[in-house]
Amino acid sequence: APAPARCPRPSGWRASPEPTASGGTGGGGGAVLSRIGRHSTAAVYTTWTTEHISPPRRAEFWRSAVCEAFLAMTPRIAPACDFRARLDHLALGRLAFNRVRGPSHGVLRTPLDLARAGPEFLFVNLNRRGHARLRQFGREHVAAPGELLLIDSSAPYELSEAGDVDLLSLAVPMQALQSDLPQLHDAVAAPVPAGAACRMFMAQLQALCDAAHEVPAASSGPIGDVLVAGLVATLAPAADAEATHRLARRLDGLIARHFDDPDFSPPAAARLAAVSVRSVHACL
Repeated sequence: APAPARCPRPSGWRASPEPTASGGTGGGGGAVLSRIGRHSTAAVYTTWTTEHISPPRRAEFWRSAVCEAFLAMTPRIAPACDFRARLDHLALGRLAFNRVRGPSHGVLRTPLDLARAGPEFLFVNLNRRGHARLRQFGREHVAAPGELLLIDSSAPYELSEAGDVDLLSLAVPMQALQSDLPQLHDAVAAPVPAGAACRMFMAQLQALCDAAHEVPAASSGPIGDVLVAGLVATLAPAADAEATHRLARRLDGLIARHFDDPDFSPPAAARLAAVSVRSVHACL
């Protein structure tokens, strides 16, 4: 089985020569097209392609590529599919940016994959082409092209990509988001509000995709920080709205239970809900 993924990969990482489809190593048509190491001024950029892999071996090769670029996952590829796909990976300090192009396929994050440990990430996906269907936390959401889709790597999930797929995926460490987005769990496998911040963030992902080969190593960390800030700005309104909805549901329950109590008041509800009186009035 392939080793657990290292995502994102340290900026100084340099690969040994990769075996080609013919059994040799180095350039000359190998399945791994390029890796730029510590002596380059560019950030670490890696490309995998199934083009030079024999069809019977493509599924296993793709699993290894996905595990290295993302985390331990289990791809789902139709047996009769002539699976021609390409995966581009850019290291951005503590983040990682991936682009996946290929036919319809799927991926599972199984309990066995989770047992292989590794850091926890939020995968922020944007389909340029193709539709994505995600099942996670008992929820199901379908994202059309041009819509963000959020996936929590710390829990099992099933992702299906349909059509001629061109997918951008940003891997953000959960630790970088939890202080600003404590209710992040509620945004996973759910619609992301398409406000101004969301549109600006998606434009940043598109621009990064177009310029991925040109990112200087010295700029990879700051670019990652800009993307994290854009993501927080995108998700904060959704997280706040969900927290308000949860509080409103809780207050509805308290009111129903104390409906016949003439002394039950907003201050009493605030004490029971462990929130301020102002928060109670905002929900009612």
